[in-house]
Amino acid sequence: VKFFDENKNQISDVINFFADKNLDCVRFRIWVNPELAQENSSKTDYCNLENTIKMAKRVKSLGLKVLIDFHYSDYWADPSQQTIPKKWKEKLSSKNEEDAKTELQKIFFKYTTEALQKFKDENIQVDFVQIGNEITNGIIFPYGSIKEKGSDVQKFSDLASILKEGINATRKIFPESKIILHIDSSGDLSRSLWWFTCAQKSNLDYDIIGLSYYSLWHGTDLAKLETCVKTLSQKFDKSVFIVETAYPFTLGWKDNLSNLYGMKNQLIEGFEASPQGQKSYFEELCSIMKSSVKNHPSAVFWWEPTCTAQENLGLSSTIENITWFDFENRYIGPL
Repeated sequence: VKFFDENKNQISDVINFFADKNLDCVRFRIWVNPELAQENSSKTDYCNLENTIKMAKRVKSLGLKVLIDFHYSDYWADPSQQTIPKKWKEKLSSKNEEDAKTELQKIFFKYTTEALQKFKDENIQVDFVQIGNEITNGIIFPYGSIKEKGSDVQKFSDLASILKEGINATRKIFPESKIILHIDSSGDLSRSLWWFTCAQKSNLDYDIIGLSYYSLWHGTDLAKLETCVKTLSQKFDKSVFIVETAYPFTLGWKDNLSNLYGMKNQLIEGFEASPQGQKSYFEELCSIMKSSVKNHPSAVFWWEPTCTAQENLGLSSTIENITWFDFENRYIGPL
């Protein structure tokens, strides 16, 4: 894909281009064996460990920080789907429920340890490690699901047992890395408080509260987001990162694939679907984070700036209107 700057000059390296605009950290997801995922229609190795290490090397060579987002799945993980990797499922298939949970904890620790060791072997310092992606309802269903009955700690126990293995593995390989626990409930203060209170009661050793915020899923009231961020940071004395956000520069489209953002009722009042509206949204969100998180670092990650639609290359996108490039691949972003 060819990208162009504001003056329509071709960009030789888009990551270097972002670095020149003071972007300072890149977040990479890792899927375990994406080529085995039934949902992965292209059956590619995109986002596997090997390719992620290659990308992380490029980023580190420019002096940027790296956040590794372990999905612990062969494909997308989010609140509704935390599918166990196919090879892990095969290893557990002959065991009873309790033995399977114990074995899964061992697999989880081993996988995280070995993956991070490979980054270390390549002299890649991983600055942030995210143990799971949007684990609001648990991880690796059904083994790490949040239970419906019992005390709060009991409901959270299976999830906590697995997360501790990932945390221990990270502390072992990269003791200086900051560990993120990521949920999507930025628009639901009560759920967020409950979740991180359970994490606290379960003695989870983490550093950063990670949240997703999209107005189409988490509400269009930025005041609620601000209250959530401020409350969580103060109550738990932690950094808060928005590890995923986006906003459209248009409600139009370039390809024949439906977009996530496409309706006016998904927009925030005062922030139109335009390049300026996108920029204003980004600046407002950064301002909210800076004012709401005291005595700790805060951050905003955009998901994601470069996923443009390129039908001539066979690349469709559901988010081509929330990137930082217009439909001619010219930079219009907020940095």
